[in-house]
Amino acid sequence: MDLKDVATVAGAVATIVSASITGILAVFLKKRADMQTEKLRAELSDRSTLTTARVDYEYEARKRLYKEVEPMLFLAHRAVSSLSGRLTGMVDRIRDGKIGTDRKSTWMHDAYYQRSTAYRLLLPMVYSKILSQKLSELDFTLDPVIGRKCTALALFQDIFVDQFDLAGVKGSEIPYDPYADGRDEERDESVGRFRSFQGLVRGEVECLLSVMVPAADQARQCPIEWYVFEKELENNQTAMSKAYVPLRDLLIDFHPSTHPVVWRALLAFLFLSEFYVGARLIDTSEYDQVISKYSWQQFDFRLPGQSWIDDDAMVRSHFDAARDYVRNRIISEFKVFASAVTQSEA
Repeated sequence: MDLKDVATVAGAVATIVSASITGILAVFLKKRADMQTEKLRAELSDRSTLTTARVDYEYEARKRLYKEVEPMLFLAHRAVSSLSGRLTGMVDRIRDGKIGTDRKSTWMHDAYYQRSTAYRLLLPMVYSKILSQKLSELDFTLDPVIGRKCTALALFQDIFVDQFDLAGVKGSEIPYDPYADGRDEERDESVGRFRSFQGLVRGEVECLLSVMVPAADQARQCPIEWYVFEKELENNQTAMSKAYVPLRDLLIDFHPSTHPVVWRALLAFLFLSEFYVGARLIDTSEYDQVISKYSWQQFDFRLPGQSWIDDDAMVRSHFDAARDYVRNRIISEFKVFASAVTQSEA
């Protein structure tokens, strides 16, 4: 076999080998492509299933938001508006001497006025508790305005609990140390500092809220009516009467000069109420707009000729502390809410 024949055979072999390699590679690549196609098809199918499930969940969640949550928020709005009216009127009652340090004449010793004030304070908290059992974090993100409304409504439960925060608002601090062992003379001179607790602990708030929605009403999930609340308090042995004692003790001898932390709490309730009722988008800028219509002079509780009780600076400090406390809580809670929305969208 000459060189020409060898070259011809070598070329043929090379062609065969190349074709074989190409064929094998084509089979391999096709098989790989088929596997990738199947994998992609499965991923798309799973993604489609997840998308369908999410759409179905969001559809049902939105139905629940508009059918169950919004009517509850409307009732909460009315309750907050009622509380705002009571607290606004309370300022006038303090100023004209109807609420004072004299137990014989103060309206806080009047069972109706005291209890109806307490009922108004509790209702927004009750609606918040009910709503918290209906909603998930994802539900909040579906309608951010509803989410912020629920977030703001939840702040009502914290105000009485945050007694030390209210006393220590930066720039408006007042001495408050109910645990201190002050001498009798010191306690007489600084009742606001040494008076026993001017707030509630979390468990006391939770206990009150639980009896405000009794077991018989769990299915309907609505707070007890006023007449039931009042009737329950007529019997000292009811669960309501026992749970009510800490709140009654806060209110029964209340006056801003002797209970400055309680006064700050009541102002915080008022400012949060005004924000909740007056805002539309429920954001911090709206809070500033709503509260800007108030001045500390509107909350000067001193009777004519009683400037010696507290000077202007002290009266103003209570106003500033309540205003700033609510604003700081709104900012803090809305940051958490915004973070939850971002994570959900991601």
